[in-house]
Amino acid sequence: MHYACDLIEWFAIIWTTPVINGSLGGIALLNALKWNRLALMVCIGITVGCSEALPIAGGALEGQVTAIPGAWGPVARDEIIQLETNGPDGPYSVNLWTVEIDGNLHVFAGDNYAAWVEHIESNDAVRLQSEGAVFELRAERIRAPQHFERFAEAWEQKYGRRPMNESVEETYLFHLTAR
Repeated sequence: MHYACDLIEWFAIIWTTPVINGSLGGIALLNALKWNRLALMVCIGITVGCSEALPIAGGALEGQVTAIPGAWGPVARDEIIQLETNGPDGPYSVNLWTVEIDGNLHVFAGDNYAAWVEHIESNDAVRLQSEGAVFELRAERIRAPQHFERFAEAWEQKYGRRPMNESVEETYLFHLTAR
């Protein structure tokens, strides 16, 4: 998304800063400031509009701790779930996409070594929240290429595109199981 913001700002600067006798004229400078402000507002709007799909960090999840369901059906159909990990400063939660394979939910960080990935490496106990229910789970990293391929197919079916990086060695894919 930051590329879109850079592009918008670049166009705003190019289109609004004509040079008059080697220096910016007063009106051109005012126009440049106005368009840069507009570009900034557009960038903020784009970021806020897409924030549900972005991993935005929070603290401990709130909700009723619930037994693991026999089938993840409704949870697996959610576009976004919340996942809580245990960091050195306490509970840490993020919004993530998830898919189900063989009865297990999977969460994916791509090739981003995010804080929640680091937390899982030191403590695999996680909590997942969906529709007010909180499930206590364990996260295990997937390293098998065949499993990753099945994940990529499920990801594409649910979200309309395959993961950007499909190298199981370079990405962080976890399946979630009962503790």
